[in-house]
Amino acid sequence: MYDLLKGLCDIVGPSGFEQDVQRFILNEVKDYVDEYHVDSVGNLIVKKKGNNPNYPSLVIAAHTDEIGFIVKKIEDNGLIRFEKLGGFDDRILLSLPVKVRSEKGNIDGVIGTISAHYVKWDDPKRISSHRDMYIDIGARTAEEAAEMGIKVGQPISYGTEFKKIGKNRVTGKALDDRAGCALLIRLLQNIGGNGLSMATFTVPSRSRRKLG
Repeated sequence: MYDLLKGLCDIVGPSGFEQDVQRFILNEVKDYVDEYHVDSVGNLIVKKKGNNPNYPSLVIAAHTDEIGFIVKKIEDNGLIRFEKLGGFDDRILLSLPVKVRSEKGNIDGVIGTISAHYVKWDDPKRISSHRDMYIDIGARTAEEAAEMGIKVGQPISYGTEFKKIGKNRVTGKALDDRAGCALLIRLLQNIGGNGLSMATFTVPSRSRRKLG
């Protein structure tokens, strides 16, 4: 289960960009279900047929997206301005590691913060808006960022590492609701054949992207 959950959580898939997550899930369950399809919204729907018509049908759902960001602008100095996808508390954004899903793979970055030496010239109680922040990916110019595969409109997720803490707990990004997806995958792989079961790996209603 740890490897399955890590595989799910490591994927960059904020709201509207869940295709890679859906592909991963489909690869895990396609040999254990009788039917599967992606609807017009982007939900992955799979069915496992039962052998007793007297049993009720059951639908279990888990959402595949995560909160994240999207590249809004690339500054001349290579820094990235971003917009939020989902609800965030701006207080936790400063110095947050992130991953940008670029044309050349995932690019590591960090949300910049003011040095502690300069805080005395700022209001320490002020909560900066995300619109005043930027992501540093190590590019020195907009051209260098483009060479790294960065474009406006690309998705960004937390860059926190998925790892074990203690004996039986984990920490990382996207656990809401990739943990639910992992449980649903295991259920489909191990469930018997009594009632008709339908599993839905959902996306937000505004997402209309295809797996193809």
